[in-house]
Amino acid sequence: MCTGNKMRVKNLLDFIAKCGLMYALLCPANCSEEESEFTDKMDPNMDFRGGRENMATAIYKKMFKHKRAAQVDAVKKILAFNNYEKQYKMVSKIFENLFQMLAASKLTLMQSGFTPGDPIPTKNMTLRDAHSHVLENTAFFGDIILRMPDISHKLIDKKKEWQLLIGWSVAFCNESKIFEGPNLKMLNLMAQEMNLVDRDPAYVNPYTSGNKKLLKDLEVQDDQKVDIKKNKKKKKKDKNRGPRMSGPVHNEL
Repeated sequence: MCTGNKMRVKNLLDFIAKCGLMYALLCPANCSEEESEFTDKMDPNMDFRGGRENMATAIYKKMFKHKRAAQVDAVKKILAFNNYEKQYKMVSKIFENLFQMLAASKLTLMQSGFTPGDPIPTKNMTLRDAHSHVLENTAFFGDIILRMPDISHKLIDKKKEWQLLIGWSVAFCNESKIFEGPNLKMLNLMAQEMNLVDRDPAYVNPYTSGNKKLLKDLEVQDDQKVDIKKNKKKKKKDKNRGPRMSGPVHNEL
């Protein structure tokens, strides 16, 4: 690789690191420091029926929400960059790492005999990290494809192995019961965006280029309607008031 290309890749990786994207992508939410922090904050009176397994799930769910906030923030930083070429390069690099990690994690889980829906692994750290990577990177992919669909489809639509892998990952996430509320909704929307499930008749992704233009046109139309209404009200008000004399008014006795 020429020196110029090396510098461009280095600068891209530096920017990704500064944005916190490597944390959003690489660091599993159950790394030891985070786990200790969230374990310390757990309610000591919480009822963990099912023992250690339920406690591990409760702790991980808290850390997962924390990680999700970081991931959404990372995607917003890419969007704020507002340069298609640089966004494309960043998303491309992220996807390469993300799918490489998903493939390795899937292999680890399958070789261990882990079945989607099984309790979170607590003793085998390698298995536990693989489990976390699948959940978190699938969610991160969802954030990106929903907010940057044009770039994402351009990259993934020509990669059959990535499509199959994300299909497996979505099914894994649904079975995990970790995704709840907004995260579960995001997972469903991502599955629709990827055509992994039938799309709801009302499904629209406002971030696609075509829909952006449509929404912008609708906004302009709405603004015009508001202006017309304001003008009509003003004319009606002036009409009700009747003609007015200009200049000083003289009282004649």
